[in-house]
Amino acid sequence: MAIPLRPTRSRPLAAERRWWLALASLLAILMLGVMAAAAVGSAIQTGVRAYVGGEGLWSKAEKDAVIDLQRFSETHDEADWEEYRVEIAVTLGDRQARLELERPTPDDAAVFAGFTAGRNAPEDVPSLAMLFRTFRHLSFIDRAIAIWTEADAEIDGLQALAGRIRVAVVANDDAALTRLRRDLDGSNDRLTRLESDFSQTLGDGARWVQAVLLIVMAAILGLLVAITATVGRSILNHLRAADIQAAETLRASEARLRLLVDHLPAIAWTTDVDLLVTSMTGEGLACLGLAEDAFTGRAVTGQFDPQVEVEREGRVALASAHREALLGHSGSYRVMVSERTSQAHVQPVRVDGRIVGVVGLALDLTDRLELEARLERSTRLESIGRLAGGVAHDFNNFLTAITGYADLLTTSLPEGDQRHDAEEILRAARRASDLTSQLLAFGRRQVLKSEIVSPNDVIMDMRNMIERLIGDDIVLELDLDPRLPDVLADQGQLEQVVLNLTVNARDAMPAGGRLTIATSRTTMDPSAVDGARGPGAATTDAVAIRVQDTGVGMNEATRSRIFEPFFTTKGRGKGTGLGLSTVYGIVEQSGGAIRVESTPGSGSAFTVVMAAAVGSVSALRDAATGRRASD
Repeated sequence: MAIPLRPTRSRPLAAERRWWLALASLLAILMLGVMAAAAVGSAIQTGVRAYVGGEGLWSKAEKDAVIDLQRFSETHDEADWEEYRVEIAVTLGDRQARLELERPTPDDAAVFAGFTAGRNAPEDVPSLAMLFRTFRHLSFIDRAIAIWTEADAEIDGLQALAGRIRVAVVANDDAALTRLRRDLDGSNDRLTRLESDFSQTLGDGARWVQAVLLIVMAAILGLLVAITATVGRSILNHLRAADIQAAETLRASEARLRLLVDHLPAIAWTTDVDLLVTSMTGEGLACLGLAEDAFTGRAVTGQFDPQVEVEREGRVALASAHREALLGHSGSYRVMVSERTSQAHVQPVRVDGRIVGVVGLALDLTDRLELEARLERSTRLESIGRLAGGVAHDFNNFLTAITGYADLLTTSLPEGDQRHDAEEILRAARRASDLTSQLLAFGRRQVLKSEIVSPNDVIMDMRNMIERLIGDDIVLELDLDPRLPDVLADQGQLEQVVLNLTVNARDAMPAGGRLTIATSRTTMDPSAVDGARGPGAATTDAVAIRVQDTGVGMNEATRSRIFEPFFTTKGRGKGTGLGLSTVYGIVEQSGGAIRVESTPGSGSAFTVVMAAAVGSVSALRDAATGRRASD
């Protein structure tokens, strides 16, 4: 069956995308135009409103200044003169702002100071400055500024006239004052005319801006209506094409899905609300030798085809999962079908929020489980082999001592029966060493034989063996506390701990060095044994056995893993990684703790801490027995 990989399109995709992009761009431009026009109109209207308000304040101050000046010419009262100066300063503040705005780079602070001195509201200052700077080229704004400039010149004349009035008042020249009052009336008339022209100019400009905005908005609205009509027709056409395309896409999708499900290495099925199978497909059916309609119409909770063997537990799980799915719960279970293991998943099918059936998928896990079992077996065999190598490693440590002593005996004894016996011991030890390589499987669970043991005595008894083991390149130093208490431990296991730590120290000093074994009194307080590994116990008297070397040392990454089984830094064939893990296990099982101190190039120190033996021997042994039981 030929399946189209991509449905045909009634319109090329690239052209359609360009069309919609162009339409979106045009709409965006129109919207930006509306926003820009609204913003410009709002800014101009706000500025005009601020200037109209400012003109009222300016006009009032000018009128008050003229009145104060006339009163001063009549009363000769200095208070009237001061009132005049206060009011005339308002008009001078607006002049300061205008002159600063005329500069190429005006000082905003000076502009603000000028407008506020003119009694304009501080929040109106930005609008006043913006309208002056940005829209100066508009004819009505330019005309208003020209009137403003002319009014400022008239204010200069008013100030000069005020100066002459003050001189006449001081001279008490009534004739001059009469003439100056007439001049003052003329100046006031001219300023009144300019104020009227200023307000009318701004009003005409505001009405012009409003008319322009209405025209622009009407034009944009017309374009939007035209575009909306065009887009509406296009959308209708697109929806018709989309319906056709959706039908084609659905048919192609169903065909691809059918092809996928038919070749899926599984079994997929659907049921209705009565749990009757409505469809079943998948390559898994072929593995069972069944046709797709083998179960159609049958209940998944009933009997299966006689040629399909389903374990009872699987049938129960199958029925339960489908019933749970009808309640809205998804489920997963494992089932054996004709000696093949499958992992089945079922979940409800909802249409408009209502459960109308169940859909299921069963993946065949038989091959995967078989591979996992093989991997598990090979891993277990590998682990057993490593463990056997570890046992051989530990056993060879003892054989090394036996071989060493036997070798000493053979070289020190004269010819005779005793030397012959020593040679037999040596040959047997060597044969035992060969046999360790032939171990095929091994398993061990340590059984401690706890007894009162003196760590000092154990170390002294092992001294000769240790010296033989480490060789002539390494100097052995013992620093044993003579007041050291005994411990409750398995002597053989304690010897194993000392021996493994000694071997580890020896391997860390390939060029020779110094090995120090020390004992001391301590406590099991965690703060006193910082960084200890092991369960530890409550604060109590304890014994510390410290094995220190001057070898290569370890970095933090290595130190954090040294007690992991099979972890080793030695070369291939030179270590199994079980020596220190064995030490850790023995110390842990003995109720002790172990800590490690090491720095690259400065050697390492292992400190084993074990509780001191306090009390009767029988009580201590009972405690040890209880500890083994808990382990």
